[in-house]
Amino acid sequence: MKNKAYNMKSIILILIFMLPFKIFATNISNDELVKRVLIESGIDRQLSSYNEVLSLTIDQAFALEEKISDEEKYRLKSNFLNNLNNEKLIKLVEINVGKRLTKSELNKALKIYKDPFFKKFLQSEVNSANPEALQEMAIFVSKIGQNSPSNFRLQLINRLDAATKSTESSKVIVNNIFVSVMKNLNKINKKYTEDQLSEIINNYIFALEQGLGNQVKLFYLFTYKDFTDKELEKYITIYEENSEQTKINDALISSVNDFFVEYAVLVSNNFAQI
Repeated sequence: MKNKAYNMKSIILILIFMLPFKIFATNISNDELVKRVLIESGIDRQLSSYNEVLSLTIDQAFALEEKISDEEKYRLKSNFLNNLNNEKLIKLVEINVGKRLTKSELNKALKIYKDPFFKKFLQSEVNSANPEALQEMAIFVSKIGQNSPSNFRLQLINRLDAATKSTESSKVIVNNIFVSVMKNLNKINKKYTEDQLSEIINNYIFALEQGLGNQVKLFYLFTYKDFTDKELEKYITIYEENSEQTKINDALISSVNDFFVEYAVLVSNNFAQI
């Protein structure tokens, strides 16, 4: 049980470090502009890191499948990891972003990005997403009970999460991976009925959603701890009032969902060769 909780926490932490914060671009051709958008926002790094999330999620699923031998687990895991084509996923995101945003919209986002006020927040996000900040964040979280944030601060954090769709996009990633893994494992050992499998998947997703939502908010509290409520509200308002950010986040969520639907079919087809 301890290992399951640890794996869940590891998945959540990795996803938090991969959160797509801001999306900006430069005044170049449309295709290059979209690529710069992914680079500037860190989305390209996020999309290239899904193999680690996949690995941890597979281990979480294996914990529910005691009858599968270590040798079988190794072969199955290799099949999952080898079929994860990050470059294809990045290309899909580029296409969807290019379809949803005009060059004018991307350049408008760039203007926001160059704003000194906005840059301070971006730098804080980069610093907090550094694995080296983990210990500092752990200490900060441990003291939350002694120095609870105000209700207004919590409201701001909820607004920011809604504006960035950070929790929502992270759920899509892990949910798709876990469902794919569990369904394919069950084809091998036929351990669960369809109803039993659905119950297991739903219970896992429920636990994940509870934990992920809370962890994202704690991460935000830590990241913006040095900013006043007034500064944070101004920052959130900028984000809320620029539809370009919403469009790109929607493109990301849609792309990830479509990609893993296709990925599940590919992995399933390859199971006959294992």
